[in-house]
Amino acid sequence: MRSINKVILIGNATRDAELRHTQSGKPVSNIRLATNRKVNGQEHAQFHTIICWDTLAETTSAYVKKGDP
Repeated sequence: MRSINKVILIGNATRDAELRHTQSGKPVSNIRLATNRKVNGQEHAQFHTIICWDTLAETTSAYVKKGDP
């Protein structure tokens, strides 16, 4: 049985998306995202690495810049 996990992360990009290509020519981009989380009244920053492939990789590299939500 297959299952789908869905996660929604709301934060800001910590740097511009990095576009690269695999040896077979597939585009891949990396995005670092910073999110805040409140624990016992204190805010803690969390950093997430998001990897995008194919058309989404090209789109994110063109539009995601440092500081963008």
